[in-house]
Amino acid sequence: MYQLSTDSYFAFYLEETLSLANNAGAQTGEVLRIASQIKPGDFESVYNAFYHMAEHVHSIATSTNATKDPVTAREAYFRAASYYRGADFFLHGNWSDPRIYSLWSAALNDFDSAIALLDVPAERVNLKAKGSIGAYEVPAVFYKAAPCDSKRPTIVSALRSLR
Repeated sequence: MYQLSTDSYFAFYLEETLSLANNAGAQTGEVLRIASQIKPGDFESVYNAFYHMAEHVHSIATSTNATKDPVTAREAYFRAASYYRGADFFLHGNWSDPRIYSLWSAALNDFDSAIALLDVPAERVNLKAKGSIGAYEVPAVFYKAAPCDSKRPTIVSALRSLR
């Protein structure tokens, strides 16, 4: 298989991001562009390449008239959210880096914008749970089946949030 980077960690992460292209979470050309800008062993180059692509795709999402073209806006928001997460990935060696929180905020905001544009909009919910630490809530996303398709299962996706 062709490696997208000579750095094996970066190659793996780029391949993981590329796999999102199957479900509108990335575009092949955009990921290849990101890969071309990453220098092996250079975490800042990963941040810069993903961040600049995220900002570019976010601008496409926000400039698209979501009322007239919700699919284009939704797909751009989903891709921007993926690229913001990509920009954050290798920053976690230094948890005090303030970019981590701003990137997660941008990713969550764009993801929320995307799920609001689904044919049946998804919604954020909090699931109540109990454990050895007591009662707590788990943030989740609720994807309801279309009204005409009552036989489909309900999907609840639990999330980790830095908010």
